[in-house]
Amino acid sequence: MRLSSRIDIKPFFKKHKIKFLTLGILISIALIIFAAFSIGKSYENGKIKKLLKLKSEKVLIDKKYFEIDDVMNILGYRKRKNEVYTGKIDGQDVTVFWDFHNKVCRKNSYKYDISGEFLEKNGVKYVNAKALKKAFFLDFSYKNGNITYKECKLDKWYKNNPLVAHAGGAVREKSVTSCYTNSRDAFVQNYNLGHRVFEFDIYPTADNQMALIHDWDKFGMKNGQAFSTTEWKNFRGTSKPDYGHTFTTMMLSDILDQMLINKDMYLITDTKSTDFTMDEAKIQFQELYNEAMKRDPELLDRIIPQIYNEDMYSMVMSVYKFKSIIYTTYATKDSAKKIIIFSAKHNNIQVITVKYKDKRFGLKEINMLHFAGKLLYNHTIDTYKKYTNARALGADGAYTNVLTPEDGAVYDNLTSR
Repeated sequence: MRLSSRIDIKPFFKKHKIKFLTLGILISIALIIFAAFSIGKSYENGKIKKLLKLKSEKVLIDKKYFEIDDVMNILGYRKRKNEVYTGKIDGQDVTVFWDFHNKVCRKNSYKYDISGEFLEKNGVKYVNAKALKKAFFLDFSYKNGNITYKECKLDKWYKNNPLVAHAGGAVREKSVTSCYTNSRDAFVQNYNLGHRVFEFDIYPTADNQMALIHDWDKFGMKNGQAFSTTEWKNFRGTSKPDYGHTFTTMMLSDILDQMLINKDMYLITDTKSTDFTMDEAKIQFQELYNEAMKRDPELLDRIIPQIYNEDMYSMVMSVYKFKSIIYTTYATKDSAKKIIIFSAKHNNIQVITVKYKDKRFGLKEINMLHFAGKLLYNHTIDTYKKYTNARALGADGAYTNVLTPEDGAVYDNLTSR
């Protein structure tokens, strides 16, 4: 007889139906509890992560750190690669490279030390407000969690600048140090060394444009014949003494363009006005005014004319009411007392510049000058020994070819004894 291979389990389930239903319910409840726990844990983890992120963002906000991409986008720059951005400042083409490896920000030919002023978090790079002020002269902050900025307020040029870069400052090379170049090379190098106040010699070209050159007797072709603007732009300038090295020449318009890019720099003019009639000198200042107005009237607040006698003050002020003027005394035979009394009558003559150890300005005269609320700068000082001596004798600052703001800081940080 053949047995069937099928087993009927229905009676078994029917007999234990209640038990199976109970077990199913218990398993379902367990699964629901497990799912709820998992969702809750995931929610808690997400909440913790969100809180940590908010806390991290608050720390960045409190310490005024800003995501580089956000800042550069707000300023209208386009990202090219890595941390390289291109844009414009007042119509001037600008390339900015946040070089974290070398701890500097590079803006065209200029560089700014950002050591300790940047960080990277979760692959995102940030810089703080101090670094941004150096690079753009803008004050960045947060308002209601959003990035905002405003232009920094200009200090009086002499407030934190006891050293003035004479003729743009020296060009330092391994073999020689070249002075009186009034060149782009000098300006860029000394800006990167920390100078922010630059004195430049200005002399007319053959077509009555303003070249940055001391004169046409010792520079250019050295024969007293002025170049045209085009000739000067295409010429390689020299130094005094002439070591055979050449440099990139500039027109007044060129330095004004750089002032648009670097809103923390000031220009002191040395127009050699004693070589011209008053009417001819006025034309130079009118050209200076016109060139500044073409670009941005704000530039005029950062231009400090030097006058060489009392009559020149009225002439300069007839062109524009400059906020700050320097009375440079090498071309006048007036007494220190007469110079000080005249300067005291004019609030915008804030600095009197005299030759180092000018016998007219002894301790009595310097005290008189300070009592009148004026400052005294010496020219031209190129050794630290002379600088400390000049300061000890009462000078508040100096024009220099080779000293740097770092040298000035060494003196300012010395302990008085």
